[in-house]
Amino acid sequence: MKAMAIYIPLAKEYVFERRARRVIFLIIGLCAVGYIYFVSTSVLYIIARKDAHTQISQVESQVATLESEYFVLSSTISIEEAEKLGLVSVSKKNFVTRTSVHASLSEVASNGL
Repeated sequence: MKAMAIYIPLAKEYVFERRARRVIFLIIGLCAVGYIYFVSTSVLYIIARKDAHTQISQVESQVATLESEYFVLSSTISIEEAEKLGLVSVSKKNFVTRTSVHASLSEVASNGL
């Protein structure tokens, strides 16, 4: 078996190399821009997460303060003060319930709902 030589003129070889170099530089440039984008986005998300945690802790402390005020105020209300405000005790209590979607007609008829 004889080796076969491929003849490529130098002008065509240079054109191919120039195109290949441009494609490689374009790919490297896109990778660099993508890297910078993703790193900067990650940094911004970290900063936003820290701000969110700070705001969450502030809101939690405000809620805790309001809860403690509620418990203090609710413990000061007595039956005598409720009667002064016009509230009365209820003798018969009626509760409203919702029937299930899957309730059969016989259950609805027997319960009167």
